[in-house]
Amino acid sequence: RRPAISPDGNWFAWQTNAGGGKDEIYLARMDGSDARNITKAKGNDGHPWFSRNGKWIVFESDRGGQWEIWRIHLESGKQSQLTRGGKNYVSTRARM
Repeated sequence: RRPAISPDGNWFAWQTNAGGGKDEIYLARMDGSDARNITKAKGNDGHPWFSRNGKWIVFESDRGGQWEIWRIHLESGKQSQLTRGGKNYVSTRARM
């Protein structure tokens, strides 16, 4: 669900719960090769989108107990939380 295509058109990311009930973000080449789970964290991860330079995927996650915006650096795999809004921040997914 919710596919996103990299700016260079070589990669796509999507959200799925096929691997065990919680949502994760997967990344693959456009031909479907090299598919892999890139988030691998407790909680749900979804709504991926690529940064303009294609080096990051930004996504929503409830891994900290509430929905916030996170990012993952595609080369290193480092993940970091971008928002800490508490009750001041409600993601689009949380409103659905």
